[in-house]
Amino acid sequence: MRKNHKIDKIHYVFIIDGDDFPENIPEFIKINIEYSREIYPHAEIKIWNGRELKKFISENFHPDVLWAYNTLTPYAFRCDLARYCLLYIYGGIYIDLGVRLINPWQIPITKEVAAFRDVPFITNSWTALQIGLLFSIPRQEEFKKAIDFIIENCRNKYYGKNPLYPTGPVVLGRAFIATMVAKGQSVVADNQHIGNCRCITPESPKLNMTYVSKEGTVVALRNKQAGGDLKHIGVSGSNNYNDIWRARQIYSEPTQIWDFKCHELQTIGVSRTSYGIFIPLNTKGRVIFGPYFKMNKGKYILEVYFSEETKFSKLCIDIACGNDHKTIKKLRYFNILKKNIKKLRFTFSTKRNYENIEFRLYVYKNFSGHFLKYNLIKIK
Repeated sequence: MRKNHKIDKIHYVFIIDGDDFPENIPEFIKINIEYSREIYPHAEIKIWNGRELKKFISENFHPDVLWAYNTLTPYAFRCDLARYCLLYIYGGIYIDLGVRLINPWQIPITKEVAAFRDVPFITNSWTALQIGLLFSIPRQEEFKKAIDFIIENCRNKYYGKNPLYPTGPVVLGRAFIATMVAKGQSVVADNQHIGNCRCITPESPKLNMTYVSKEGTVVALRNKQAGGDLKHIGVSGSNNYNDIWRARQIYSEPTQIWDFKCHELQTIGVSRTSYGIFIPLNTKGRVIFGPYFKMNKGKYILEVYFSEETKFSKLCIDIACGNDHKTIKKLRYFNILKKNIKKLRFTFSTKRNYENIEFRLYVYKNFSGHFLKYNLIKIK
């Protein structure tokens, strides 16, 4: 009797502008795929492009899944959703383009899904699973739940504490836990086979992360040097999920919104409450800064929202950029009548692209109330 699963399907996903394959697939990716072919010579290996994935999702899932796929702006987030869909329908192994198999993954026949716990410093969530290497037999609830969680996140425009929350390691980890809990104390609750990810060089910018099976075998190496996109391995037409997440546009939002709950907005001498960021009377100086994002050249409207009871006579916002926090715009408002202010609206323009944009909000002793959010709208 066979002790381990026979691997008959291996999935890769390659999403770039235009939803087709590039004219030339980088040698780096070809080598990674060839390693998989050598380890599993009898497996069907398929690389899916964006066009094929849309057709596959539309033919096998509720329209909400394709809606979520199209709603997600980062190609990496679409890839997250796509891998869960592929494993749910077909099963097999999913491998990231930047992961190189170096040994067979021995998954006991008694287990129906397999993954690896992510390295602990990546996120605050202890349940996070590394999603670059996954296994499943078809129709497993873990991946159905992950798909449903992503649809819910798209509807609620959920961002979480970092870019791993909306579609990736945090979502899948929670889906695995939720599925196991739903099975209670039954024997089938132990159908998950979970290894660990370890960094060979944790002190280096390139972590050289390995996938170590529960039995202690190094199954694969993540040899992709940087996260966010595929540019550094020679792929053009990709986009960077880190940049898009910081810019608050992962759900194709026309308006970029940073509310008081956003962790990228940092505070000095004020308190973050369940209602807003409370700025007490007699506070003077910079009180809010961040969120640090890339902003393209163009004309913009910046809206600043406050609670109904908010009053002040003067408010300043400096728009700064770069690692040296150079000020590029100064926005000022004077409230001579000292009336309640619920919303301010500033128009400004930039002649070039900037990185690490932050809004520095200053108050002058007579401010009293709550900051609620920033809205940034690009004027076309």
